[in-house]
Amino acid sequence: MSINDINNAAAAMNQLKARYEGFLDDADGQIAARRAAYDGLASDLNEVVEDRMSLKLFLDADAGDDSNSGTSGSPLKTLQEAYRRMVPGCLAELGMKRGGTFIVGRDDACLIDNAVVYHYAYGDDADPMPVIQQYITEINNASYSSGFGGKSLQLIFIYIRMIVGMEYGELARTRYSGFIRGIANSSFTAAYCTIELGNADFIRPSFEEVIHVDMRSTTLVRQAGSDAGFLVSRGGSLRAAGVILPENETWKDLISGIFYAADGEPRNFITDIDFTGA
Repeated sequence: MSINDINNAAAAMNQLKARYEGFLDDADGQIAARRAAYDGLASDLNEVVEDRMSLKLFLDADAGDDSNSGTSGSPLKTLQEAYRRMVPGCLAELGMKRGGTFIVGRDDACLIDNAVVYHYAYGDDADPMPVIQQYITEINNASYSSGFGGKSLQLIFIYIRMIVGMEYGELARTRYSGFIRGIANSSFTAAYCTIELGNADFIRPSFEEVIHVDMRSTTLVRQAGSDAGFLVSRGGSLRAAGVILPENETWKDLISGIFYAADGEPRNFITDIDFTGA
């Protein structure tokens, strides 16, 4: 092999090495670019998930619009839209404008699985509490929230009005209806609220389900002709402090039901009762 052949071979080797190193540099650049794009996508996705998992929405029954963003300056109009924007497992804060009435009909049940939903009043303290008004026009299945598990529903400075059910122009005992129905392993908290009982039990979970109720400085009233109970449960707990009951009513008149232990003996329907300060 001549010197020229050796030089040509060396030059070819150097060219091949340069091409290979350039390929590696290009591959590293593509990998870095794709990693940056992935990191950006992951960050965007995480931001979207966080936004959906932690919601803070404002509602105004009079001036709101369900096409709004839900901020204090651009409030929603209905509870149904607020719940539509939630995802299972989220933490949601719903500010409800004082003086407004938020209507929930028979087919408008508001619920979301495994979520903690906190309703509170905002606006001028001189204005009346916002009203969640539930219509119960049929015997069965009407409810504000039903069929969910592992949820906490909390209300503060809210007026809940349950419209008496009617059938053929007469009062109908809506035994399978209620504000809260068919829930499992859940909790309900009310503070500084007023709850007006129509002709349906307020909280009525199914036989095997458990609910924990905590009430503070809340007033219970009845609509004329109503004999609804506040709580019909098979387990769980009830804590009440500073609760005002309807005139001539006692807790015994408002809560009912028992469950049977393994030995067949009847036991108290709730396992833990605390009326401290009530």
